Amino acid sequence: EYTEAIKFIDIALQKSTWKKQKARLQYIKAQLYEKAGNPDQAAREYAAVLKLNPEYKMAFNARINAFGIFSGTGDGEKMKKELQKMLKDKKNQEFRDQIHYALGNIYIAEGNRDQVIDNYRQSVAYSVSNQFQRALSAITLADLYFEDFNYRQARAYYDSAMIIIDESYPDYTNLHEKYQSLANLVDNLVTVEREDSLQKIAKMPEIEREALIANLMKEEQE
Repeated sequence: EYTEAIKFIDIALQKSTWKKQKARLQYIKAQLYEKAGNPDQAAREYAAVLKLNPEYKMAFNARINAFGIFSGTGDGEKMKKELQKMLKDKKNQEFRDQIHYALGNIYIAEGNRDQVIDNYRQSVAYSVSNQFQRALSAITLADLYFEDFNYRQARAYYDSAMIIIDESYPDYTNLHEKYQSLANLVDNLVTVEREDSLQKIAKMPEIEREALIANLMKEEQE
């Protein structure tokens, strides 16, 4: 009941005098608006967190979350420039996975699918210590590949996620069932492709077949 929760967070904010606690409550309020499906208001609430001068990690996450829930309204180009600037900052090296994920979210709101996929891929690649972000990025990317009927890539990124997550992950049961079905599908597709290739080779004239095999052996040796 996010709307009800926000009412009580507002009361707590009014009564709080400790700056650190105020920043924490404001951050929770922003998260609640995000959960309630109001990204524009959530972004404003995350901006309010920054005005309270919180510790660096909270300030970073407030900024990233505000960018990551970009709904298409506002200055997307300005956000992307700021995120690119954050990528170059040495202080943010351990947070590059989150930055690329936020960039991917902006590009998806703009309909730029190539940039979306590129940034989600980089988010997965840079996720080393933040396992939740790695799983989130991998699943988001796998879903995109699935929509594009690129089942092999979808399976590969679901693989990356399933190694990390357990039953406590949101919607784990449905995710696991989808992964199992996809794994079976890809195994069957690989079998069909292999059999098709073998049959084509078998039907070749012997000279062509021997040349093909010789070329494959050469490539393998190299």
